[in-house]
Amino acid sequence: MYIDENTRRFLQVKFKTSGDISNLEELSRLIEEAIKRECSALSKKIEAEKSNRLQDEKDYLDGWYENEFLQLQVEFPRLQRYALFTTAMATVEANVVALCHTLQDIMRLTVVYKKPRTNIVSNSINYLKEHAKVDMTRISYDINKIDMLRRLRNCIVHSEGENTDTNPEEIKSYCDSIPTLSIDKNDRIFLSEGFVPIALHLIRQFFNGLIEKSKKALEAQQG
Repeated sequence: MYIDENTRRFLQVKFKTSGDISNLEELSRLIEEAIKRECSALSKKIEAEKSNRLQDEKDYLDGWYENEFLQLQVEFPRLQRYALFTTAMATVEANVVALCHTLQDIMRLTVVYKKPRTNIVSNSINYLKEHAKVDMTRISYDINKIDMLRRLRNCIVHSEGENTDTNPEEIKSYCDSIPTLSIDKNDRIFLSEGFVPIALHLIRQFFNGLIEKSKKALEAQQG
């Protein structure tokens, strides 16, 4: 079947976006498995060293390994999930930018798309809506979810996870609504196991809708 150049370029954006998300899903799975494996190995090591020892010696070993266990069970997963989540959000921005450039070229839009310096996704969505005539009405829910993820990402990147959003109560309320997301006693965003897959699911939903709406706008222009 013959596929013209414009269709091919549009499909490239679609497949790359889907592939990027799939890669991150697999990476998330591998990271969580590695964390569990290391925790299990440390537990077995401690139990082996405690065997046939007096209670005082067992208590000493528990204290000796306490910090190592804390690092492995709390700090290491926190940093890994932060890194993966921020990578996921950077991927969202990169693919939205690629979609805008592609539609501008294919549709020969007179207004040149320039990557926004702030709030990349929201401002790019506005460009698609205003100039490519992409109908966003039925995907506004998905867009709002992505914007909330952006705000979480900003807290992680700019404040080491501290809830420094301009509307911290909204962030807290959102965290309370997601079982794998919370605010700790230091007012820091905590990503539990399972949050990154949830975020990636929301990202996939967002792109599925955006790509489909963009396709319809393209078809409408080309008649």
